[in-house]
Amino acid sequence: MNSVNTSPGTLIRIADADLEFRSVHIGDNTPTGHQIAHVSGSKPPDDVVVLRMLDDGGLDLVRPDEVVDVSDGQARFVVGIADHVAFAKVDGERHQWLGGVISGTALRRLAAVPDDHAILLERVDQPDKEIAPDDLVNLDREGIESFITRKKSWKLNVHGVVVEFGTPSVKVRDALIEAKFDPSKPWQIFLKVAGQ
Repeated sequence: MNSVNTSPGTLIRIADADLEFRSVHIGDNTPTGHQIAHVSGSKPPDDVVVLRMLDDGGLDLVRPDEVVDVSDGQARFVVGIADHVAFAKVDGERHQWLGGVISGTALRRLAAVPDDHAILLERVDQPDKEIAPDDLVNLDREGIESFITRKKSWKLNVHGVVVEFGTPSVKVRDALIEAKFDPSKPWQIFLKVAGQ
């Protein structure tokens, strides 16, 4: 037998700083930011920032007394304890966040960066820094942290010829052909990893 939810309200999707969404029932189709904070389970709800995820993936701050229409059942919110909202730019597009720090994984999800792209923190006096999934970036520094993305690539030196691939796994035959060597000839293959 199918159970039907006959209680008033609707389901909304809520995530915390990891951006893993879960469905939560809210008893009002036009809740306030405070009500959304309360049903998220964040304690105390007065210390929580509520951001509504827009259709384009952007986030918009919801004030505690602001009313939001969630009647379409598609509403998504990021909720977390914070005393302010911070900003970051990814490829020139500005994103809001819960203040403080953001992980590489959350930044990738927030900016919808494909897995085959690297995220780099732009730096002025030193080389850009690639952000790993478990890296934490402080968004509370002066100014707005700026990131760029690049398609990931791997370089191989094949007998003095540098070739580039879009995957870390490359067949020896493919590397030889890309470097313009005849793969039918006998070759001895040695793998040397830079820096090791």
